[in-house]
Amino acid sequence: MIFKEEGPLLDKIDRIVDRYVTVIGGNPFLPQFLIGEINRDPEKFVRILQNSGIDPNFLQRVIDKEVEAGNINPIQAADLIPNLIGMIIMPFAARPLFQTIFFQGDREKYDEYLNKRRKMVSAFIKQALTRNPA
Repeated sequence: MIFKEEGPLLDKIDRIVDRYVTVIGGNPFLPQFLIGEINRDPEKFVRILQNSGIDPNFLQRVIDKEVEAGNINPIQAADLIPNLIGMIIMPFAARPLFQTIFFQGDREKYDEYLNKRRKMVSAFIKQALTRNPA
């Protein structure tokens, strides 16, 4: 739904990251559950997405409009969305591993890291979208 709101795509990235982190932070087992359910019955999730009004063609049109305006580099929605969601979800899905390896098991420090990561993920995606290709 955020993609359907008015405004530049780059501004929407912040809201998307913030929303995902907030939802997953409040439901830390959601990523594992969803991945298990998607693998169990992928057609069910395709129907859910189709019935929810999510339209990958609409998103691609938003992206193409931004590219034509010179605001972002060309990218396919099929690349942007997995990159964005993967960067958000992986630290939650692999929390037991990352919390132990990088934060010596300290839950509070890992929570702080996840909260700070919101800005890092947004900045990383925005930089990838706007950096001049080599």
